[in-house]
Amino acid sequence: MAAAPLDALATLSAISLFTDNLSASRAFYTRVFAAKVLFEDADGCAVKFSNVVINLLRVEAAAELVAPAAVGAREAGRRFQMTIWVDDLDDAMEKLQERGVDRFLVGPETKPWGLRVVTFEDPAGHSWEVAQDVKKY
Repeated sequence: MAAAPLDALATLSAISLFTDNLSASRAFYTRVFAAKVLFEDADGCAVKFSNVVINLLRVEAAAELVAPAAVGAREAGRRFQMTIWVDDLDDAMEKLQERGVDRFLVGPETKPWGLRVVTFEDPAGHSWEVAQDVKKY
């Protein structure tokens, strides 16, 4: 098998998120992000963003992916955050609310590094940030 070129190793292809309620997570991603369902079965649902697949897996099915480690509990706290960059944060917030995001956890606020952001979470507690670059150079 030939080695992959280095730039191919720097291309993110998929993220697997673990959920206690697959139906609620599927509905959230298809409604809020208008993500297209690529595949689904009783244990998971893969949805496509522009160039990344989000693989939603029931916690019970996720265990074999992370073995011998355990799947972390939702109550354990945040371990990562996914970010979507937009040109107009106010417009993005309005669209998110129209699609069912009922509350933002943070923001809108401008961070010292020049991003204006809001955050929210999906039904399984995964953290999302939407950010607009507002740096003044």
